Amino acid sequence: GYLVLTEASHFGTAVAGASGFALSELGEGIYLSSGEGGELTGYRVEYEFGAAERDVTFGRYVKSDGTADFTAQSAQTSGAVNAYPLIGDVVVTEIMYHPPDTGGYEFVEICNRNSSSVPLYHTTYTSNTWKLEGAVEFTFPAGLVLAAGECLLITETDEATFRSFYTVDTDVTILGPYDGQLDNSGEDLYLTRPGDPEALTGEIPYIIVERIDYDDESPWPASADGLGLSLERVDTALYPNDSVNW
Repeated sequence: GYLVLTEASHFGTAVAGASGFALSELGEGIYLSSGEGGELTGYRVEYEFGAAERDVTFGRYVKSDGTADFTAQSAQTSGAVNAYPLIGDVVVTEIMYHPPDTGGYEFVEICNRNSSSVPLYHTTYTSNTWKLEGAVEFTFPAGLVLAAGECLLITETDEATFRSFYTVDTDVTILGPYDGQLDNSGEDLYLTRPGDPEALTGEIPYIIVERIDYDDESPWPASADGLGLSLERVDTALYPNDSVNW
């Protein structure tokens, strides 16, 4: 069964006054605890979520290895079985996190799987651009647009050095270097985009477009761990943070 709690019916009117509370669109944590007689009794489950797009809900999604993520959903499902996770137009398609000792450079590839172009910036607040966050930090340059079907690379080095080692088509955009390194033992990598700035504070929420918590241990592919191969996504329409899709 399902129990649905709402701000209006259960939490008070926090937006209009001081009684009650509301969830921030900039991100929050949700905690469900057992209790008896006003005291906690030990059971607890918790989920954290980041900045939210308007009218997009977060839901629990169980992956192929039995673990679960709390991720943006493709539809609202209050009081019903959760919808499939939301998959955006721009997706992460390849990760070279551990180049072989004989040489090579880290890189992350993103692609536009849509039939139309996608600007990698907020179309109203154009100086607010997309980012890579988590394992590495990179802010995309202003005015960058990813054409339909186009891919680009973000690397740990500069374009000239990268092209001198790898054979890459001249029409492929190569950006970098990014700050930090992709951990050889696995780490969280986020592709994020800017939402509308907060009216009162001007704070810019960064909404997670893709999250991949890659690993060098099974069930993730061992051949990507310093053996010369990269992680390549199997299906761009399926959930990214699942080893079965790499």
